[in-house]
Amino acid sequence: MNGIEMIKQTLNDNQNINIQTKEAIIQIVTDLFQKGYVTNLTSLNDKLVSLTVEEGKLDNQAIVYQNNKIIIDPNQAKYYDHTLALTSTIIEMLRNHSDKGMITEPISLGFNESFAIALNGIDGVARYEEEQVISRMLSKMIGETEMIRLYFEGNMASGLPVSLVKIGCNPQDIKELLEMIYGNYQSKKIK
Repeated sequence: MNGIEMIKQTLNDNQNINIQTKEAIIQIVTDLFQKGYVTNLTSLNDKLVSLTVEEGKLDNQAIVYQNNKIIIDPNQAKYYDHTLALTSTIIEMLRNHSDKGMITEPISLGFNESFAIALNGIDGVARYEEEQVISRMLSKMIGETEMIRLYFEGNMASGLPVSLVKIGCNPQDIKELLEMIYGNYQSKKIK
């Protein structure tokens, strides 16, 4: 059984998710798999076994993945493109771990959203526009393949500075740049 068939079977067996969400997840994962961005779906499959989708109150986010739940805030979700938000969430679920609270968190968020938009476009509002621009600039510098690898391996915090040094950037300049990006991200309230 290939990875996509495994995901389809797991979603089919999961009674906690409605059919529309199952179909959307299959479409997103199939697209990522066919384009070669993700080859190992075992970790995602393990998360989908008992995944639930429920409504809840979130702080300025439409959809998040927490504790094996996709939580949708209907008050926030009406402002965002649902496909984009779900795609971003599935991409986040495919990562090895989160950069939350780390200096590269805004770069990861921007890359995630930019990557999701590249996959399916956008009809609503992007949440991390500045962070998208920064992540795209860094991707141009180190190479898109390297950025994708760092993101999905969950290695942005330690790997990004190494990749920037390899192309000739000064380590102190990298440190100051990442601190400035993180400071800007922390100082604004994303709505």
